[in-house]
Amino acid sequence: MNYKNFSLNSKRILLIFGNSRAGLAIARSLSALGAEVHNVRISKNKTEIDYSNSITKTIYMGDVFSDFYGVFSSLSQIVNDFDIIVPINDAAYELSFKLKHLAKKSQFAKLPKEKNYRLVSDKFQIHLEFSDLFAPSKIKLNNMFINDINKPSIESDFPIYSKPRVSTSVIGQCLRSFKVKRIKNNTDLNRHVRDSWPVQCLYQPVIENGQSLGINVVAINGKILGIACTRRLHQPKDGGGSSYRISEEVLDEYRNIASEIVQKVDWTGYMMIECIVKDDDIFLIEINPRPYGSLPLTIFSGVDMPKLLYSEEHNTTDIVIAKPHYRARNFAKDLKWLMLNPMSVLGWLFSLRHFLYRKERFDVERLTDILPSITQFQRPFDNLASKLKNKFLFVGLDDNFDPRKPITFVCKGNINRSIVAEKLLAINSNFIVDSCGFICKPGRKISQNGEDFLALHDIDASTHQSKFIGDHSIENSQVVVFERAHVRHVKKFLPDNKVFLLSKIAKNKTFDIRDPESMRSKEANKIFEQINDCVRAIYG
Repeated sequence: MNYKNFSLNSKRILLIFGNSRAGLAIARSLSALGAEVHNVRISKNKTEIDYSNSITKTIYMGDVFSDFYGVFSSLSQIVNDFDIIVPINDAAYELSFKLKHLAKKSQFAKLPKEKNYRLVSDKFQIHLEFSDLFAPSKIKLNNMFINDINKPSIESDFPIYSKPRVSTSVIGQCLRSFKVKRIKNNTDLNRHVRDSWPVQCLYQPVIENGQSLGINVVAINGKILGIACTRRLHQPKDGGGSSYRISEEVLDEYRNIASEIVQKVDWTGYMMIECIVKDDDIFLIEINPRPYGSLPLTIFSGVDMPKLLYSEEHNTTDIVIAKPHYRARNFAKDLKWLMLNPMSVLGWLFSLRHFLYRKERFDVERLTDILPSITQFQRPFDNLASKLKNKFLFVGLDDNFDPRKPITFVCKGNINRSIVAEKLLAINSNFIVDSCGFICKPGRKISQNGEDFLALHDIDASTHQSKFIGDHSIENSQVVVFERAHVRHVKKFLPDNKVFLLSKIAKNKTFDIRDPESMRSKEANKIFEQINDCVRAIYG
């Protein structure tokens, strides 16, 4: 399609959390139309898009996962400085639905209706709404309630996928993100259900020997503007994003499925319908109601979805259809795939021949926009530097612990060490004691190992829900941590509180008490006994 007549000259566009392949692709497309594109980045460290010449300015407004309403407040002060707001990921959509009430209607004109977004985001509800369009899918919804101490289990052949019903949810001040996990046994299932709480999970069988299919569309008011079908060529063994994709022919059957869904929910914006095709059956996996990782490929194969959606003119009678047999590769991630699949090196090298035929391009690398190509390799070093800093450059510990004063145990997630320490101390004393975690995952159940260990001491912790340090008022409490690296995390939230290491105040020795998450019951119990021994050493 000829996009030369499209123009966004003088338009100021704000991307919210454009730090992904999709965000970079959208920025490049819209800046090519003359728009001035800004990006609110999701992390303090810059990523590829922040170095792109398609971005005029990049800003950081805080950690949306630990301070959702703080980021919302900061965004609300600048939102009216822009003509168009473009959310990129799930967190950005959560913010956009709240910002929409404070902004001009035109700024969010290409945002789907919230009730329809919620419907297609629900991984269970979509199977009820659109079951007539797909082959029957054997899914089961977990109905474990918070006061149910029975272990969740299924009578099914493993592996399966355990899927939280939604990808994000605002809980307290936090925005929690939930991940799909490939499950190999009931122990893994139990752990994932507890970790995803309070969001329910559904179970979906792994469809062996099927071909992945992404039906990618962009639509406005229930009418498709453009459509592309993509297939994954390289992807992690246990699922996740693909580093190498190919465009497929858009069959009438795929187009009809997309049209039915888009029309039924009166959709505006991006949508990716993820399916598995096996023999003559098409199985629905999930629907992603946002820009997707295959967006660079859809653009390369002839459907520039950002330009179609944000241009002033929409011809909804003619659908732009992608060309088949085009390929796109996320080079950095594909190198990682190759390291995990070294026997495929010859095939990998041979696949690069498609560049010579002009049938393949990289997601990030562009000769006209070179910096993202270089800086994409910076992120692993940033992550490594952060880990080394936390592991070896410890913040100083406080002295003069007073066992008579209130105490709050803090660990990473408040589902193992800190809650076990709290319960062990509370059951045998009248001290004021509490616990919380410094990662933003409130509402989770205690781990099965932690619950079982406390039950051996006649302590019921089945109703526990994890707490986040940022939501928790502990200004007058002494804080006790289990690892030296945790002091830095606690001080970030509570700079004025005294922070002590459990081993130091209990044994006058400096050592870390490891996280028992993912340990077997026997090994986890050794950790919990170590905590119990320390608590008794302090309080008798």
